[in-house]
Amino acid sequence: MKPVKDLVQIIKSPDTRNRGAILAGLTSTGDRRIHAVARTLRKHMTARDVDYSRVHDVRMIAPRFHFCVEWLADLSDVASRDKREILTNLATMLRLIVVYDETGYVDDFRVVSSEGFVETEACRIEPYEGFLDTIAPTISALARRPELSPFLTPLHHFLHAHQSRAATLRERKAA
Repeated sequence: MKPVKDLVQIIKSPDTRNRGAILAGLTSTGDRRIHAVARTLRKHMTARDVDYSRVHDVRMIAPRFHFCVEWLADLSDVASRDKREILTNLATMLRLIVVYDETGYVDDFRVVSSEGFVETEACRIEPYEGFLDTIAPTISALARRPELSPFLTPLHHFLHAHQSRAATLRERKAA
């Protein structure tokens, strides 16, 4: 975890120019321990940093998606000068995670499997529709909050619209 601690210090430094890229790197790992550290760093992010934290990844990574959704939910209770812009950037980031999908599957590193007496983190790969079944109720509930509705209602519709594209992507890979 020492490299992660080094990255935390870099993000906190006033000399750092692109905190968003570092945050994107941390959240792209899918490791929930690293995400716990990344959550503590969100308060250091400006709207510009959030805009720069977009990652072009052809695989959907569930923990990154959940990280952004949790951040949106937490922001709804915060008064911030650039809150609206951060909300816009996060909603855009969530949409782009889906737009960049080239597989129709979602990687979920949060699954813990027990092998013997040791718990290990394993990657579960599931079809997009299974992931949608787990995330849609959360997005729908958050979209009912007046301050989040303008950002999440369109996202909710977009997520459902991606189902047919995800199925087509999987069919192409199988052929």
